[in-house]
Amino acid sequence: MAVVFNNNCGGFFSCTKSPFFLLAEGSGSIAKQTISVLVADSNRHLIKGLSGRKDFGKYNGMLFVFPTVDRYVMVMRDMNFAIDIVWLNNYRIVDMAPNVKPEPGVSSLNLRQYQPRASSDMVLELPALFTSKNKLKIGDSVTILR
Repeated sequence: MAVVFNNNCGGFFSCTKSPFFLLAEGSGSIAKQTISVLVADSNRHLIKGLSGRKDFGKYNGMLFVFPTVDRYVMVMRDMNFAIDIVWLNNYRIVDMAPNVKPEPGVSSLNLRQYQPRASSDMVLELPALFTSKNKLKIGDSVTILR
């Protein structure tokens, strides 16, 4: 699976350059940067996410694929590092929560809930500040290649 960010020129991306790719598996370099992501598409993985990990490990993100469109709430349950949360619907960024910090010692019931302003069918968790460094914005299109 590959995720291609196609934003509307400027910043890291450019209308004249190749788009940016995120690869779920495999290796290689497409465009100038390759990022491997974990894919969470089962109930167990959708709930666990990146919980308990000390970092992304050999991966640089996690893509959550949901069975229906809804306003999916994300929390930092048992997280040990900050992330950017990007909600996607119909292959477009519909909302973002940048630089979301872990909440050590906070019970699951008291964790801050991050809910998008619009419904989504996928959520992409990326390293903290990725969205600002790469000038991602709401409305940018994303292509998923399988």
